[in-house]
Amino acid sequence: MAPGEKEADYIRRALQEGPFRKMRHNGNHAYAFPCGTHSNRQEIRRRMDKGLPRPTKTDLPMAA
Repeated sequence: MAPGEKEADYIRRALQEGPFRKMRHNGNHAYAFPCGTHSNRQEIRRRMDKGLPRPTKTDLPMAA
């Protein structure tokens, strides 16, 4: 990023000049870790939705 260059301009330039490219993906993974006392953490876990299982592999095919 050049000094004084706006973020949007940098992204546009980086995509045009490379080595970056746009890529579709399934989204970012988000994790939540409850904090506090043991009883607070248990209560938070009890109230939270189970969500989806942790990913076990990448979304991308392995490079040859």
